[in-house]
Amino acid sequence: MAKRTIQTFLIFLRRKEILQENHLEKVKESYLEHFIFATKIGIKLFGYGLMSMLHGILPMFFPRYVSRKIIVLYNKLNIRRI
Repeated sequence: MAKRTIQTFLIFLRRKEILQENHLEKVKESYLEHFIFATKIGIKLFGYGLMSMLHGILPMFFPRYVSRKIIVLYNKLNIRRI
């Protein structure tokens, strides 16, 4: 029963594109290159999240900065898919 549950869960993850075994091949990166890229993106998103919270409290700070930076990150990620 547990084995079937795990298999069903893995199928679900693959369908939702949460699990992709050949991801490094698709983006043509080594593990280290991918780790560095993903870590940089994560740090930037964390910082932008903090800026957004500050903007929520004090709207005069970062009125369009965060949305522009997220668009830049989105474009960087889409270029990598090609």
